[in-house]
Amino acid sequence: MKSFLLALLLVFSVAVYATPLDSLMPVRGFCIAAPRPSGLDSFLVFIRQELAPRHVNTLILRVDYHYTFERHPELIDSFPLTRADAGRIVGACRELGIRIIPQINMLGHQSDRNHLGRLLKAYPQFDETPAVQMPAVYAWPNPDKLYCKSYCPLYPDLHRVIFDVIDEICDVFDADAFHAGMDEVFYLGEPTCPRCAGRDRAELFAGEVRALRDHLASKNRSLWIWGDRLLDGKTTGLGEWEGSYNDTYRAIDLIPKDVTICDWHYDRADYTAPYFAMKGFHVVTCPWRKPDLAVLQVKDMLRFRAQSSPEMGDRFLGVAETVWSPVSPFLAGFYGLPLPPPPPGARPQNPEETPWKCFRTMYDSLNAFTAGASVTPVAAIDASAIRTIDPLDTDYADLAPLAAAIGKARIVLLGEQTHGEGSTFTAKTRLVRFLHERMGFDVLAFESGLYDCARIQENVAAGARLNSEVLGSLFYMYATSFQTQPLFDYVQAHMTLAGFESQHTGEKAKTMLFGDFGDFLRRRDPALPDSSFGTFRRLSLATFASRDFRPSEADKAVFLSEIDRLKRALPAGGVVKGPLTENPGFWHEVVCSIESQALRYWGLTGDANPDGVRDAQMAQNLIWLVEHAYPGKKIIVWAHNVHIAKGLETFGPTTFKPMGETIAAHFGARAYAIGFTGATGTYMDYTDSHILMVPTRAAASTEKALSAYRYAFLDYRTALPTRRVAALADYDAIDGAWGAVFDGIFFIRNVYPVNRFQ
Repeated sequence: MKSFLLALLLVFSVAVYATPLDSLMPVRGFCIAAPRPSGLDSFLVFIRQELAPRHVNTLILRVDYHYTFERHPELIDSFPLTRADAGRIVGACRELGIRIIPQINMLGHQSDRNHLGRLLKAYPQFDETPAVQMPAVYAWPNPDKLYCKSYCPLYPDLHRVIFDVIDEICDVFDADAFHAGMDEVFYLGEPTCPRCAGRDRAELFAGEVRALRDHLASKNRSLWIWGDRLLDGKTTGLGEWEGSYNDTYRAIDLIPKDVTICDWHYDRADYTAPYFAMKGFHVVTCPWRKPDLAVLQVKDMLRFRAQSSPEMGDRFLGVAETVWSPVSPFLAGFYGLPLPPPPPGARPQNPEETPWKCFRTMYDSLNAFTAGASVTPVAAIDASAIRTIDPLDTDYADLAPLAAAIGKARIVLLGEQTHGEGSTFTAKTRLVRFLHERMGFDVLAFESGLYDCARIQENVAAGARLNSEVLGSLFYMYATSFQTQPLFDYVQAHMTLAGFESQHTGEKAKTMLFGDFGDFLRRRDPALPDSSFGTFRRLSLATFASRDFRPSEADKAVFLSEIDRLKRALPAGGVVKGPLTENPGFWHEVVCSIESQALRYWGLTGDANPDGVRDAQMAQNLIWLVEHAYPGKKIIVWAHNVHIAKGLETFGPTTFKPMGETIAAHFGARAYAIGFTGATGTYMDYTDSHILMVPTRAAASTEKALSAYRYAFLDYRTALPTRRVAALADYDAIDGAWGAVFDGIFFIRNVYPVNRFQ
């Protein structure tokens, strides 16, 4: 399938040119503490209504130990989030194309004023300065030079604990990067520490950065840190907060260059980002509370990217607003609500210099400076806005235009650009629920084996769990995706599962098909499974197991003769009674499917397009399901865009006739095919699990024109006919008359990859 799609798109592809926001400012970040569970709903509203419309694409979430750790429950701090809470944040951010980078402070910040942090409370042996006691009342400066405690980076058992914590928090937030903090480290290499005394502080700091980075790299994750300890505070005049007075700055030449530096300056727009970039690091500039300063820092970042060499320019990643309060006071200030009283001794807050005002001003300026490259449409298309793709959202008012377009159709075909895109799986799950609950669709037919899915359904009817039955037998990208698990739960409770694929690649086909088939034939006529049937069985299983298998000429002749004999013995039509595997028409389609697979694998398709042979049998299987297996029911088809398409000649000459073309010709208006596409984001290459970027959309493309919408539906049957550039598969652009290809299109602005558990 993958090689076929590549060949098809090489013929049809066109060049695309655009300057998207991502190319001008790749990281548009927001850093804040994780919300308390009681404030989670408000935080999710803020993400949806404030972060996403401002095109924020990175959320640095300072979780620290406010999570219900399973591996180290002794580290759980107050007001912890649960796994379910984290899942809600992840779900919202995925839907909106926002990357989550969780933070737990490493090395420094192991205490706050007069309170010891959870790590040193649970493991006091990790303390770099155990003799320094926490004061009853904190004041700075103090005789102990206590700002925040640090852990000893050389303590033997330290990394076992913190690596467990890092792995768990990254797993639960589905993160490909981790922020380790590491700012304002004052205690390091202390003379009272039996392990660190006398050691070079730069080497100690660099050693801890390397340890964290190497562990994360082993899990295919990257490390982010604050940059102040890598700046010489004395020489630059930055001071001991925004720079280092204890010689850690030399570590900049000792740490890996793939560490991302968050460069914070809150009183001046110091030009340290170029310093980090010249040292080979990617850098993000971080404002806090001064709006005018943030605007200047945004301008600087845009200028650094535009006016630097290509090697340097790409290292300037973007900006991230930082918030150093809990979520609730920030939201109160942002929405103009009464603020809680400041802590004792805190300096009065200037109402013109607040993090919420800084956030608004910074993103207003950023979006104004980059307006020409924002995600507003270049050539707007009047489509129907879809409010959400969340399968749990059953307020289906937004899907009324889609229902009107489907009308009285009995078959709805739902496509996908690739088998590795989780956002489409999520959207299709909501559509499946809607089609069942509001439009009476009862059968869900997958692009998976005809026999495999029949056996799965029969096992489920006998009491098996669908989530377990699909493993190894339904197409693996569907079976092992976290995004499809709610779908399987729903289908188990409410619907019937079927498959129409003409290939036999599932474990049930490989291990159970011929047992069931032989039993059926013996009940029908004991003479049917003769010695030729044994050869047919042997060659079929060898073909299921390997595309490279080739039979002898003698075996091939027996096989093809047996195919003809079985097709004559098993009537093709008929009304299905009972389970599918108890009906001759079902086994007729299975035999035809085996024939289709063998002819393709063995190179016997003659002048016919091999992929067209596959799709022709898929179409025949689907027609049989509709007209004979489920004659009184409405059916949803779940497949790749290419399989549900029709009219591919609009893109240029082709010998490939997809399944969708046969279905459209056979059923006419009773079938409605919806292709899926998107504008930005990432997806998984299902052949090797690599994460790929969605290519830049052309200025005149359908995707660019729909980009004013987060989600949208466009009914091609009523839209004005026109040729446009759009994507059919793997987000590669093709120019054509798309109303001839799909009946409608479902658009997702920011797509994201599947998340697999196997």
